[in-house]
Amino acid sequence: DPEALLTRVREQLAEVTDAARALPSEAWTLRGIHPIRGEMTVEQIFETFIAAHLEEHAAQLDSLETG
Repeated sequence: DPEALLTRVREQLAEVTDAARALPSEAWTLRGIHPIRGEMTVEQIFETFIAAHLEEHAAQLDSLETG
């Protein structure tokens, strides 16, 4: 059910937003190593693997509603 999935994605985006807001500002510049992409900051990891991923799903579901 696309409507249920869209609701779930929106809820997950809200959870991610809350988690991001809870991080102290200095946390965003910490770095880790991704096995393929190499060194990444927390901000880059968040944007690439969490926020953008959920936004892609939201766009897919929106297109089902309008398509």
